[in-house]
Formats: sequence, C-alpha cells, structure tokens
Amino acid sequence: MINPRQSPRRRAFTLVELLVVIAIIGILIALLLPAVQAAREAARRSSCQNQLRQVAVGLHNYEMANARFPAGVTNPTGPIQNVPGGDHKSWITYSLAQFGEPARFRAVDFAVGAYHKKNHRARRTIIEWLICPSSPNAEFPYSSYAGVHHDAEAPIDTTNNGVLFLGSRVTFDDLTDGAAYTLMVGEKITNDATDLGWMSGTPATLRNTGAPINEELNAAGGFGGGLSASGPVWWQEGDGGDFGLGFGEIDDEGFEGDLFGGDDLFGGEQLLGEESDSSAGPNAESEQLGSSEDATPKEDDADTVDPYVKRGGDPNSPLAVGGFGSHHPGGAQFVRADGSAEFLSEYMNAKTYAQLANRRDGAIIGEADFEPDTDF
Repeated sequence: MINPRQSPRRRAFTLVELLVVIAIIGILIALLLPAVQAAREAARRSSCQNQLRQVAVGLHNYEMANARFPAGVTNPTGPIQNVPGGDHKSWITYSLAQFGEPARFRAVDFAVGAYHKKNHRARRTIIEWLICPSSPNAEFPYSSYAGVHHDAEAPIDTTNNGVLFLGSRVTFDDLTDGAAYTLMVGEKITNDATDLGWMSGTPATLRNTGAPINEELNAAGGFGGGLSASGPVWWQEGDGGDFGLGFGEIDDEGFEGDLFGGDDLFGGEQLLGEESDSSAGPNAESEQLGSSEDATPKEDDADTVDPYVKRGGDPNSPLAVGGFGSHHPGGAQFVRADGSAEFLSEYMNAKTYAQLANRRDGAIIGEADFEPDTDF
C-alpha cells in the first residue's frame, strides 16, 4: 500500500546533464558554421562571377559599336601616375553606356579630366555591380575589377601588352594569341587609402600579372585594404581646409599627422584640377591619348578637391601598379577576351599567368600549363 504521506519522486535534469547537452549543441554548431560560411561564400563567388561576365558583355558591346575595345585610360602623356591629376578617364567610364548605365554616362563631362569638379556628380556614385560581394571594404565609389594592362609589373603606358592600357585601341584582330587565351579583366584587392575610384584609369582600374594572385592580401596577413593607411598620403583638413601631402595615419576617425605643402604644394590645386581642352566626343578617345592641354583651375574652383580623392593615390610610389587578388579563398576570378569567366588559383604557374595577360606573345597554352607553380 502506498503511503499517502509519501510524496512521489520528482524527475529532473541535473546540472551535469544540462552542461553535457549544451556542450553537444555547441559542438554541432561549431561543425555546422564552416559549412554555412562555405555555402555563403560560394553564393558570393557565383554572384561575383556573374558581375564579371556582365563587364565582359559590356566590353564586347563597346567593341561591336566602335570596332575596338575602349582605351584602358586616356591621358596626353605617359606613363600614368597614381595621383589625382590629369585626364585619367578609365575604360569603365567610356563603357558606361554599354554597361547599362546611361544616366551616369550622360553625367560625365568628357571634355575635362576625371578629377575635375564637373565630374564630381558621376564619380562619387557607387556602382554596386562593380563591387565584389565578398569585399569587406567600406562604401566607396571603387571597382573590385581591373583591366589587364600588362604581363609584368610596369607603369601603365602606351607600350603595354595587355588589352586595356594607356590610349589602347585593341581589336579582336590584335589578339593574335586568340581571345580565349587572353585575360581581359580580373579582381583586385582595394585599399581605400590609395584607390582613386572607378572613373580613374590608374591602379584603381588597371592591374598586371607581374605578381602572384593575392600576393598583396597574403603579405598583409589576410587583410585586404580597408580605411587605414600610414605614410605619405593626400589629405584635406575639413571641407575647406588645407590640402596637401601629409605624413601620418588614416583610420575611421580621419587623418592624424602633419600636412606639408598645403595649398601651395605643386602649385596649389593643379594636380587635382587639371582639365582637358579637347572637344572630342565621349567615344573619340581613339584619336588621342586624352586631353591635349592641361589647364590649371581658377582660384574660385575650390570644389576641385572632393571627399573621394583626398585619401587617393600613392605619391610615394606613383608608377607602381600591382597585381590581382580577391577575398575568395585561394585565388581570384577573371574573364578572358572571349567572355568566358574562370577562377584562377593563387598557386598557378607564374609563366602561364603572364602569358595569359600578353595578347601577342605567340605562346601555346595547354591544360598542363595551369599546374601549380612549384616555387610556392
């Protein structure tokens, strides 16, 4: 007989049991997270590849309309320096209409340089499909994609071997190695402290295969740019303050350091306000390298300096260009001149990588040539 005074035994989880369950759940989550992150990266990589294909289609549309590809950059003289001055209009700028950006195309004043105040409205806009979804950089009117100007580290000039370079007017007939064996556009790592934006035909939109893929990213320990820099930089104090070459550090809070030169540096704002005196139309850059005469802006052109070039350029190494890279693990994506897109490993054979960037070296490239470089 059950004693009515005896309460039934209660069943409950002990603290140890709860901790074990929590530990098991934690382990399962830890095992699941990499798979989720990998799936998300695969989706971003696929989206990035589609954007690159869109770039290739736009360049092909330009070629069909003009019987040649656009100039990589226009400027009256070369080589191109990575500082905010000169004509410097990029291949992206000339192809905006073919990229499905007619409003931005109409907003560009092709009679003046890329950094002139008349082009502030267009240059300051962010073109979303030019930014890789995997890029961690802050919002900035830059491009994650750059044209191939050369097969080695060299200044951007008229004698480069790529498809897009200074004053280039390359046609399909000029791709003597074959369009399927010539790289045209690839991904790049963006550094907000030096990048001059998608309208600038500098290392902001042109790169070469002179360095292994992702060399810049790997050298930085996985950090690919962002709003930080140290050393010589361009900077303006406030909206109307002194502008010049400074030495210090840039972070999210702004510039910390000393300016030297100020408004008198290199003749005031000349570097930032040079304009073209050309009457050529927007697609007439094949007739010349760019503006035939650079005019120094008047004193009342204070708006020549804008928020998106004050951090731009690399006056310390103005002729350095750099290579390709991405935030996709293991390599970067490219499109060839025939429009095909592919992912190239950062360990691919360096010789083959250089040959793919040269439109006319006569090299015969086979599948075996893509084997990893044994030097890595």
